[in-house]
Amino acid sequence: AFSAIDSGITLADGRPLFGPSKTWAGLLASILSCDLIAPLLSLSVDAGVHAGVAAMAGDLGTSFAKRRLGIGASKPAPGLDQFAEAALPLLVMRNYLPHTWLDFLVVLLAFVFGELAFAKVLHHFGLRDAPF
Repeated sequence: AFSAIDSGITLADGRPLFGPSKTWAGLLASILSCDLIAPLLSLSVDAGVHAGVAAMAGDLGTSFAKRRLGIGASKPAPGLDQFAEAALPLLVMRNYLPHTWLDFLVVLLAFVFGELAFAKVLHHFGLRDAPF
């Protein structure tokens, strides 16, 4: 079993801080993946670290918000699940890649709606349990 980041902490609302699906192993694997992929995209490892940490901060923030809204761990929240995980790395990458606020908005919307559409395709072919 992988150790949960929140160590099972329950807040005053009776819900977990993040939930059992947010593990240290997953967090480290995600950040390491970004570190390894960054040079393949002609970016520094430093950029990969920052993008990975920002993506995971967005993911943890989303998990925190979902728990407060009563949405269980690993349960979908279309739109919410994609937004912070894309927005935070895009903001961080402004230090590494020149892009305008319009570029930011276009990439953010493409990520959110593209991921939702891709999930439907995966569901159609039986590779995902739910279409979102």
